[in-house]
Amino acid sequence: MEPAHWVQVEADRWQLELQCPECGAEQGMTLDAESVHAYNVLLYEAAEAMQGAAGRLLEEWTSDLTAGDRRFVEALRHGHILPIDF
Repeated sequence: MEPAHWVQVEADRWQLELQCPECGAEQGMTLDAESVHAYNVLLYEAAEAMQGAAGRLLEEWTSDLTAGDRRFVEALRHGHILPIDF
C-alpha cells in the first residue's frame, strides 16, 4: 500500500488514505505523528533505493554500448537525428 492522500486531523493525528498500486484496493487509517514520521522515512528510503537501482541499470546498459551506439544515443539526445532521417 502506498499513500494516495494524507492530512493532519489533530495536533498528533494524521488520516491516511492508502492504495495498492497493483490492484487498486484502498484503505484508510489514522496514525499518530510518530508513526507517520516513521512511515515517511520508509517511503524516502524506498525511493532512494529505487533511484539507486535505476542508476545501476542505466550504468549496466550504457557499459554494454559500443562507441557507435553511444554516438547514436548522444545524437538522439541533442536532436541531431530526426524522424525524417528514417
